[in-house]
Amino acid sequence: MAAPSLPAAIPTSLVGSYAQPDWLIDRERLRHRFPPRVRARELWRVDAKYLEQAQDDASLLAIRDQERAGLDIITDGEARRESYSNRFATALEGVDIDNPGTALDRSGHPNPVPRVVGPIARKHPVQVRDVRFLRASTSRPIKITVPGPFTMSQQAQNDFYEQEAELALAYAGAVHDEIADLFAAGADIVQIDEPYMQARPEKAREFGVAALQRALAGIEGVFLVSDGPDLDTQDRTVAFAAKSAGVRHVVKLSTLDVHTGVGTGPWHARGEAAVRESGVAFTFIQAAGFMSNALGWSDAIREEGVLRSSTGKGKIAFIHPDDIADVAIAALTTRNHDSQSLVITGPEALSYGEMAATIGGAVGKRVRFEELSDEQAFAGVVSWAGKGPYADALVDIWRAVREGRLATVSDGVKQVIGRDPIPFNRWAEENADAFQ
Repeated sequence: MAAPSLPAAIPTSLVGSYAQPDWLIDRERLRHRFPPRVRARELWRVDAKYLEQAQDDASLLAIRDQERAGLDIITDGEARRESYSNRFATALEGVDIDNPGTALDRSGHPNPVPRVVGPIARKHPVQVRDVRFLRASTSRPIKITVPGPFTMSQQAQNDFYEQEAELALAYAGAVHDEIADLFAAGADIVQIDEPYMQARPEKAREFGVAALQRALAGIEGVFLVSDGPDLDTQDRTVAFAAKSAGVRHVVKLSTLDVHTGVGTGPWHARGEAAVRESGVAFTFIQAAGFMSNALGWSDAIREEGVLRSSTGKGKIAFIHPDDIADVAIAALTTRNHDSQSLVITGPEALSYGEMAATIGGAVGKRVRFEELSDEQAFAGVVSWAGKGPYADALVDIWRAVREGRLATVSDGVKQVIGRDPIPFNRWAEENADAFQ
């Protein structure tokens, strides 16, 4: 049985790197070592003279794969890196890249790391060319990722600063300047990777949050995207750090279900409360499910010509990801929606059977709808997501659709950006290749 559709809580995007092709990097060699924190040029299969061109080619392949998969926010796949942090960390002044040091990784193993021998500072923007290449290669919103200052401080041997906190703040200054240049170069979103905040929470509380605040200083707006039953903790951390850093405005992508208490609604309701508590100016985008949820049906439609769901004849007004992006941009770039909750949906509530027929029309074949029981839907979710609050939330959402509790249609998109929302048939035509 194909997995039922996933009601999106967030826009779809790669979180980490995309698999680099074998002709670019020795993946087998990379697989059998710890992620490199210093440069590992021996991993590249292409001569240094042609490496940048080869990395561009690999980035373009990653971009096109993401577009074909229907992802909403496109990255360059991080094809130019040997790991998520080493390219940026080793491009800074104050680092002796020829004589690395040693530090323990998150699993407690010693690993070669950058050795800090002087003041940390940028020599030049590190990833601006990457952003410009990505911006020129896709019309969709784009995201670039930088390693967080606290994480880099934990992945270095400090032979210069008296205190670890000083090192983290120095890295934060470099990250702050890089972020400003990345936005100026055309990035829509800059993702900060801070995995060591989870791995070393005591040090994170001691000086990691302050380093993140320093990195965010001067940033006027933050687009907050979080997920999971503990997302209120994530929202609280970001909102309070943003407030302390002087960020003027936080726009949180929430869900329409905060009003119904269905599915992930209670999670986001707690997240909204945490943002309010921080005192930072906010806008909540309370969106219906994404039209790109329908990509979860692609295998069954392509292979069997069927869409299976426990939603019955109930309807929901899925929204096009481009509409969410445009509303988010309007909220972030103006102050016209401060302290507002923007309820946004698609133009029409449709049943899953109607959406199946619409996709069938786009691909030129009949697509039938097959109804599942709640028990069958739950079993399907558990087969790929496991048991837990997320599986429970999904089945709760599908049940609410079936019972007619999620059929809300709003004019929120038109109120914010002055045009009607994009209909589902257009999304189906744009993504027909995924179902054929």
